[in-house]
Parts: sequence; C-alpha cells; structure tokens
Amino acid sequence: MIAALDVVRARVAAGDDVGIDDLAAVGHELADLLYVTYGTFLALGLPADAVFAEVHRANLAKASGPRRADGKQLRPQGWRPADVAAVIAG
Repeated sequence: MIAALDVVRARVAAGDDVGIDDLAAVGHELADLLYVTYGTFLALGLPADAVFAEVHRANLAKASGPRRADGKQLRPQGWRPADVAAVIAG
C-alpha cells in the first residue's frame, strides 16, 4: 500500500495528473485492508458496522469544536468519545 500511495502522493505534489492506473492500485490496496479488517471483525464476532458507526459518530462530533490558533481541531464541550464497549455489549 505504501508504495502505491507514495507514487500518487509524489505525482500530486509535482502537479502531475494522477491516472486511473495509479488510483486503481491504491484502491486495490485499500480494498485489501478492508478485507483483512472485516475478516478480523468477523473472526472475533464483533459487529463491524455498529462499531464503525459509533467511532464515526464520535469523530464527526469533534468537527463542531473550536480550533486553536495553530489550526488544531479541539473537542467541543460535551463531546463523548466512542463507546465501543457499549456497542459490543449490545
């Protein structure tokens, strides 16, 4: 994955067009990561979609927070971290 991503990154940085073959290589590697990730969820008996939804909720909630002068996104007041244990417990 790193090699394919490095190629795309270098082309973008150089102002070159990124071709479909480059994107296809990165897409293939990303799909392989999903294959392993979802396989691991399945092997462990974890609800992949529900866990992802909870983490996604927490991550999106951060986006409404303030930013520091250096641009770092801060958590808004009342933000709750992802409660993956509660999702697993059902």
